[in-house]
Amino acid sequence: MKKIQSSIIAAAAALLCAASCVYEFNAYPSTSDDYQFLVVDGMINVGEVSSFNLLYSVALDAASMPSYPIYENPYELRVEDEDGMVYEGVRDKSITSSYHYDVDTRDVPKGKACRVVIQEKNGTNKYTYVSDFSVAKEGAVIDSVYEKQNSETLACEIYVDFHNDAPGEKYFLWKYKETWEYHPYYMAEVKCTGLRNGKPVYEELDTNLFYYCWNTYESSEILLATTDNLKENTLKGHQLYSVPRGNMKLSTLYASDVQLYTIDAAAYKYWKTMRSNSVETNSILSAQPSELKGNIVCRQNPDVVVLGYVGAVHADTRRIFVRNGSPNVYVQGYDYYHEDMQLPDGESAEELEDAWQAILAGGYYLPVTASPELWASARCVDCTKSGGNKNKPDWWPNSHE
Repeated sequence: MKKIQSSIIAAAAALLCAASCVYEFNAYPSTSDDYQFLVVDGMINVGEVSSFNLLYSVALDAASMPSYPIYENPYELRVEDEDGMVYEGVRDKSITSSYHYDVDTRDVPKGKACRVVIQEKNGTNKYTYVSDFSVAKEGAVIDSVYEKQNSETLACEIYVDFHNDAPGEKYFLWKYKETWEYHPYYMAEVKCTGLRNGKPVYEELDTNLFYYCWNTYESSEILLATTDNLKENTLKGHQLYSVPRGNMKLSTLYASDVQLYTIDAAAYKYWKTMRSNSVETNSILSAQPSELKGNIVCRQNPDVVVLGYVGAVHADTRRIFVRNGSPNVYVQGYDYYHEDMQLPDGESAEELEDAWQAILAGGYYLPVTASPELWASARCVDCTKSGGNKNKPDWWPNSHE
């Protein structure tokens, strides 16, 4: 039982934080000490493209490292509606933290029950996993998304108001996707193309090259709400999450796409149990596999443990922008700590050239200006060194032309 429980802990972590302890799934029973089972993360998002992650859970103390090789395609994943219409999934091999599949469910008819089907292609059992049929619930509407500043911590807090006119639909799940623009401490004006007579040779640099970057984050928290005990099916001033004041996300321009889903009582119970055991108590040892199996079963062997709850949903989405410049919305934190390089010197041209060669080979420092000559740590000059990229969203309001 201890092995099973520790595996469930790992699986809960997978669903909450993008699978820190999840591995390629192998459907047949393990002969090692690492009990294993399938984790399915995703929803059938009717009217949109649906995304699913297939993860493999093992004990927290397992020695193996995560591996989802891009050359493997071990599963077929599809969505089926009650009339037998099939919507095939396509694996996105650019995502290496799981086996990720996208399914175009934009044409799934409203009101049709549908389910996800996962077919194992490898292994001796060739197991098939199916979720229960469900119909997407409609009615939940986001009225507004807005930010407030916490009076004590000065964090940026994101709030929502919403309502649902559909009687009896009182359970809700939230997701959000953050996008932010950020800049390094310095705007580099030059790049180093090599050495001449032991000294750097500089060329003028397009200042946009290293300065403007974007990054994204998709929520992994389990965010739930219910109006079950309220007189009206509406919530106002419901806080979703917060961003610390010193976080680089708020340094220039920040956006959040908030999504609201109406779910059924069974899904709400499943996710509440998962959240309660893995977040609020920081333990899932009290939960048994039967409590967390969700609505996905193995056709050939119902005793096979599968974690996840896949239902059909409709999303109502609202976007908010938070721009630096609002009173006290951002204060520079460690992300903007900068380190300038002490320029090398030497008694001879050879010593000086050796010192510069070591700097260029190391890649830790980059030039900022040629006159005066200034070099700084790479993350203070090149925005891509802080985890983002140059892919500006099409809808982003800052042009930087």
